[in-house]
Amino acid sequence: MENESTPAPIRTVAPTFEPISLKEAKKQLELPAELADHDEHLSRLIELAREQVEHDTGLILPSATYVWKFDEWPTCDLILNRRPLASITSITYVDASGSTQTLSTSVYELDSYRVEPSVRQKYNQTWPTIRGHENDITLTAVCGYATAALIPVMARQACLLIVAREFTERAGLAIKWDMDGYDRLIRRMLRSSYP
Repeated sequence: MENESTPAPIRTVAPTFEPISLKEAKKQLELPAELADHDEHLSRLIELAREQVEHDTGLILPSATYVWKFDEWPTCDLILNRRPLASITSITYVDASGSTQTLSTSVYELDSYRVEPSVRQKYNQTWPTIRGHENDITLTAVCGYATAALIPVMARQACLLIVAREFTERAGLAIKWDMDGYDRLIRRMLRSSYP
């Protein structure tokens, strides 16, 4: 769920793998593993499926780098609306003189155990003074799962359902695709207790 005060992040480094393999997609469609006629199309559908599941859930599946821009320091926490958040690469800010500075890790900590990960000040720390313009604060973080095996089965299954739907509709094999199964998986992944 998007927090109104949190800007949408921009992906700056794309994932290097997908949540499901070409072999898994072929198995879902009952295509022979050795048949390569549809490989290019299936690869695009796998990417499309990942993007759809990420959009529908706010989860990041394969590991990728994202950047958030903020206008000012928060009164409580910087809420990061993508999960899971693996690590913060850096937080930079434009100081009062207009110079870009890197915020020391001694000032902040990551709380990745919330539904929406957040960054807060460590005990007895204060945010530095910023210039006071738009996008003065830049937070760069790695989100997602390090390997396909770590991606939750529900997310992987949702990707397979999208690939199957898109492939069969393209081939004219499905007149009406029942997406109830997909919708149920997505709703379960939106629960506050889901990783």
